[in-house]
Amino acid sequence: MSLICHVTSIPALLAKAGSMRKLTTKTGLNTMTILKFRDDYNCERHAIINGRLMTWRETSSADFKEFIKE
Repeated sequence: MSLICHVTSIPALLAKAGSMRKLTTKTGLNTMTILKFRDDYNCERHAIINGRLMTWRETSSADFKEFIKE
C-alpha cells in the first residue's frame, strides 16, 4: 500500500490562482481565512494536507508542550 500525501499552503495556492477571488471560488475558503494565512509561507500556523485545511491553535500550557516533545 502506498500513501501519498500532498501538502501545500494558502500563499502557494494564492500564487497559483493569481487572485484572492479566484482562490475563494476554487477552494470554497472564506476570504477572511485566506487573509489570515496569506503571509504564512513556512506553514507555521496552517497547512493544507490532502485538500483539508489544518490550522494551529494554542490552547495548552507550556507543560503540555514539554510532554509532546518527549
